[in-house]
Amino acid sequence: MEGKKLIRKIWKKYPKKLQEVWDRCGLQIGKLPSEVKKIMVCLDYDTEMCMRAKELKPDLIISHHPFIFGTRMAILNSDENKMEVAKVTEDELHSCVYSFHTCFDNANPGMNDTLAKKLGLEEVYTPQACLTMRIGTLPNEMTVDEFKDYALEKLNVSYGLLVQGNNRPIHKVGIIGGGASRDYTVAIDEGCDIYISGDMAHHTRREIIERRFNYLDVPHEVERVFMEHVKRDLNEIDPEIEVFTFDHEREAKVVCRKTKF
Repeated sequence: MEGKKLIRKIWKKYPKKLQEVWDRCGLQIGKLPSEVKKIMVCLDYDTEMCMRAKELKPDLIISHHPFIFGTRMAILNSDENKMEVAKVTEDELHSCVYSFHTCFDNANPGMNDTLAKKLGLEEVYTPQACLTMRIGTLPNEMTVDEFKDYALEKLNVSYGLLVQGNNRPIHKVGIIGGGASRDYTVAIDEGCDIYISGDMAHHTRREIIERRFNYLDVPHEVERVFMEHVKRDLNEIDPEIEVFTFDHEREAKVVCRKTKF
């Protein structure tokens, strides 16, 4: 399929108007090819993914997170690794990198619809105060500990930080993949029993504890659902295009240390 035509079809699924004001979606490096036959999909396009691209030789690389935040030259001139990756991608592979980040996050269906579905939530809706969040109910109530184990399994992550503010049963759940811990107030206002997101700061944790709310902090890599979702969309757009996904980002290893007093 012609490159520009393919991108227009993807933008229809994840409209540019959904981009957050601080984000930088769209073309990151390179130029769109006249024809796309092979696509690489990943969360972040970095040195490791560039090495994979040298083997795969994709016509187009789609990443969830933008390769460049800010102006191109300011970022590349300050980061030797990114500069090298950009040169290899443009000059050697003659490929390009496109990102749909918050356009995908805020789309319906998009990132958080997919995560809500993974959790088996029912009657899912988007609160007016936060168009990124999805809120739904569990088919059956669970204890906080039961839900913690259930959520980690369904979201395919190996650990999470549970901030337990109360012992009430979990029925109504709010979720935003990635780093949106500060939006916990919306989940509270919507009557959620627990909120799931990531990248929680110390002071946010203290606020949640003081408000006796339940929060489950999960690794940013929970967003790996982006790859399976986008691959399915691309296959619908053009079944003849080869789509390769690479889940090279794993959560940090959890190390527990016991101290005797």
